[in-house]
Amino acid sequence: MNTNREDDAYTLLIDKFFKGGFDYKNIEDYKKISAMAKAKGQDKAHALAECLIKKLEEENGKTYEADADLADYADLTASDAFDRVYSEVVYHLENYITRHEGKVVFYNHDKNLVVSSRMVKKTYSSDRLISLMMKKLKSMTLLNTA
Repeated sequence: MNTNREDDAYTLLIDKFFKGGFDYKNIEDYKKISAMAKAKGQDKAHALAECLIKKLEEENGKTYEADADLADYADLTASDAFDRVYSEVVYHLENYITRHEGKVVFYNHDKNLVVSSRMVKKTYSSDRLISLMMKKLKSMTLLNTA
């Protein structure tokens, strides 16, 4: 059943992937990440995810038939593959979900202090916030409002 909410599903999957970290119990999420990368035409992320899954399954005494060429990643450990998948997803997040940019202003009423950041990346889909700080803050401005 297609609900036309692919962006929401990918947002939740990526959020779960980021929060879940590296653990064999998350193998099904890794398979979904691989399928998502394949569906979005992200060949490198797909191959890395397949490598991660294959290495994890082998470490746990199981077999896995990858549907990508893993020759370039044969020397990676499962942990290294996870790190590379994570980086690929983070650095190419706009290929998976809609990204929005905005200016964020923080106000501390007790200290009468306003902190304004420019070029902060906000990544969300349908009001679901994944990460406020996907990239380093380019600049911070402190204004004393007293």
